[in-house]
Amino acid sequence: MPGRRSDLQNTLQFALDILKLIPSRTYVTAKEICQKLEADGTSRDLRSVQRVLKQLADTYPQIEVYDRKKPFGYRWGVDAPKIMLPQMTANEALLLVMARDYLKNYLPQELQSSMGSYFREAVAVLNSQKTDDSTKSWLDKVRISPPTLPLMPPTIESGVLETVSHCLFSGQEMRIRYRNRAGEISDYSVHPYGFIDRDPVLMLVCDSLKASQSEWKIRTLALHRILEAQELSFRFEVPFDFNLDEFVSEGRHMWGRGERVAISFEIKASAGSQLLEAKLSEDQTVEICEDGWLRVSATLNESLELKRWLNSFGEDLRNRKMTFLERE
Repeated sequence: MPGRRSDLQNTLQFALDILKLIPSRTYVTAKEICQKLEADGTSRDLRSVQRVLKQLADTYPQIEVYDRKKPFGYRWGVDAPKIMLPQMTANEALLLVMARDYLKNYLPQELQSSMGSYFREAVAVLNSQKTDDSTKSWLDKVRISPPTLPLMPPTIESGVLETVSHCLFSGQEMRIRYRNRAGEISDYSVHPYGFIDRDPVLMLVCDSLKASQSEWKIRTLALHRILEAQELSFRFEVPFDFNLDEFVSEGRHMWGRGERVAISFEIKASAGSQLLEAKLSEDQTVEICEDGWLRVSATLNESLELKRWLNSFGEDLRNRKMTFLERE
């Protein structure tokens, strides 16, 4: 009896190992599964793998078999539910659904497509009677409210986001046709470095070569102004000295040059009270003037966004000074 139980366990483990190796987008052959099993330390002959694959395909109609020619290929159907061991928990389902809703602009298109069945499974788990009401209702208790007047996101041309996302994910050069704010159309060769979400606009940071120029230049391009995007076969490496976090912190995505400035201004208390709770910078100081206005000093990165923010206060802001600092 112990020997039979051991044989059964080995057979079940073998079948589970093969199930895990069946992809959901491309076909895999029995020989390829053999190679992957061997790489994981499990050695099985081709005939055994073929036999189990046939049994699995007969058991699970969601497994698609390409049998027009040999070797046969196997894959899960695009809409097939994922077999998860152990079963997805309610907390895991909640996390996946929130990732789907709030990270959709930040996930590669390939990942979003391959995760479709997981997202559907997560929704099913949350809607299950076994899931407690507190977990189910959490999605109705969290919202994002922008600090400014919310705008509708501009329309991105069909296929552009998919192509750009794929090239960013795989490190491939692409060719784009771009319309700038003035309506001028130009062609660029582009090495995509990263996405920046400037709600409601999705921006692409890239190294680019304009068709009429001879030097590459790092630019920030709005995705909705890309009219066409074509993937090229050339692969590139992101320069070791480029860092997306530094690019953002220096305000270069906000039409700045990354230069540090010391600013000081006086602002009416009713307009600047938020600065008493949310600082402009770590070194910000606030003093109360004799007439009740607030005198604010801070060190920031120079950018067009900073100038617009200061100008937005109109007559509620006075005595503005800005001094450019030398880099250390």
